[in-house]
Amino acid sequence: MKVYNTFQTMGMPLQQLVHQSRRRFYWFTWNYVAELLFFLAKCADAMLDPAIRLYIYKTLCITDYGYRVNCNDPAITLKPEQEAAIQSLAAYYISMYKLSVNLPSAALGLFCGAWSDKVGRKLPVLISCFGATMAALLALISTAKARYAIPLIMMSALVRGMCGKSNIISMALCSYVTDTTDTSQRTTRMGYLLATNYFGYFIGSTLLGSLLELSTIPVVFCVFIGINLIIVIVAVLYMREDTHKNFPDNKQTLEENKAFTKDGNFIVKKAEIQPEPVEEKTRCYECNALLQWKNVCDTVDVLLRQR
Repeated sequence: MKVYNTFQTMGMPLQQLVHQSRRRFYWFTWNYVAELLFFLAKCADAMLDPAIRLYIYKTLCITDYGYRVNCNDPAITLKPEQEAAIQSLAAYYISMYKLSVNLPSAALGLFCGAWSDKVGRKLPVLISCFGATMAALLALISTAKARYAIPLIMMSALVRGMCGKSNIISMALCSYVTDTTDTSQRTTRMGYLLATNYFGYFIGSTLLGSLLELSTIPVVFCVFIGINLIIVIVAVLYMREDTHKNFPDNKQTLEENKAFTKDGNFIVKKAEIQPEPVEEKTRCYECNALLQWKNVCDTVDVLLRQR
């Protein structure tokens, strides 16, 4: 009651303040959803890869020597030849893991650029999160099945790579920012994305170190899954699906298409834009439109065309 009276004295009822704060929160989340998703994706990425490298080393150590030695302190409990053998084998599996993740995601990136122009930016984000979640679940299962740990880790790498890793999220969000800004804002917003990229890696690495000090690697996998679930929820609720459709590149029309004004009011204004011809959508249009050679040609053309 005392707090309520304080806001009444200031001339703003508590209910009105809460309502205005909620509207501003929605406005911020709606207009800066790309930066938020980019930060969460890079934070999760910075957690999983180092954890997997540590997990592969520890798994090989336990597989070869059981629990007779302390695999977390090889400099003290392992002989030099034992340590060299484990590190050599771990380096091989880590290299295979990185190849299994990066090669499929690089190949998929050639298709997803033009594909997202047709189906929107939200679907690539969701697919990438689905692959990352399934990969973390396989890694989590491997912690209970030490005998099959390495094959499960390699399988998780393939699943994550075939769903695009975080590269597809980066592509989709950069395109999303391009779709929702005009030329006067685009460079600034791209700078925000780059800043959240580095900040996400910093926070993810810090969080990983804290979790490994306080808990175990399975907890890291669970946190990684939780972050990806948050990305899915935010993307579903706040990413606009129609932003890739023929937005003119001028500030006046962009302002007319904004879904929220700066004061937080829920206003949707659409300029009268002559739409481009739309392809007839067949059953499973998104699936059929993905693996088309034309997508690769469009991607290469964008990369090589004169600017």
